[in-house]
Amino acid sequence: MDRGKFLFEKLLPHLDRDDRILDYCCGLSQIAEHLVDNYQYIGFDYDPHVIRKMNEKFNVGTFDVKDFIDIEYEDIDVLLFFRSSFTEYTTKALQRNISKLKPRIIFMDSCLRKRYTDDITWHEKDTCGLTEEYTRLNLFLNSIGYRIIDKGKIEDRYYYQIFRTK
Repeated sequence: MDRGKFLFEKLLPHLDRDDRILDYCCGLSQIAEHLVDNYQYIGFDYDPHVIRKMNEKFNVGTFDVKDFIDIEYEDIDVLLFFRSSFTEYTTKALQRNISKLKPRIIFMDSCLRKRYTDDITWHEKDTCGLTEEYTRLNLFLNSIGYRIIDKGKIEDRYYYQIFRTK
């Protein structure tokens, strides 16, 4: 399965042509190739090697080296946050940045399984594999007016949710 294409197809019905999209901690983003040509796409990551590869791969879009703690972007319509793990530290930074950015759409996923060396094992905290921090982030989004408009799983490996403001 092409995860980037799957995510794009889920996001597409919620996009407007002039949307400014921020891929938060983009890494080697699998969805970028479906967005950079037709939207105002910005991806950032703290790893300069990753950003160099993304700039080499794409002639369009913006790829920045930045830390996720306090980001300085304006007029973001769509926030993408695809993470395989959530921690209290990243959740607090994300909450602070969402409060500043106030995007119309938030699209996030979490890995249902956590990698340990070469093995894949379930998260130990709960049976569905989602972390407490993922749940905490959901509650935060709900408390500031976001509602889930789509959710599901990708091959029993990822759980995604799309949120929209009222």
